[in-house]
Amino acid sequence: MGIAIVGGLIVSQVLTLYTTPVLYLVLDRFRLWSRDRWARAFPGQTGPAPGAAE
Repeated sequence: MGIAIVGGLIVSQVLTLYTTPVLYLVLDRFRLWSRDRWARAFPGQTGPAPGAAE
């Protein structure tokens, strides 16, 4: 039973240490991709003005 607990802790920690940075990289690349797509679709526009949602 101890092997299962320690093995589970090791596996979960390895998955956490690898999946969290990968998720952040994927989201950052999507942000850059969507920003470039927006710039190509609407040239001259930089997006909503800061504070426009307030």
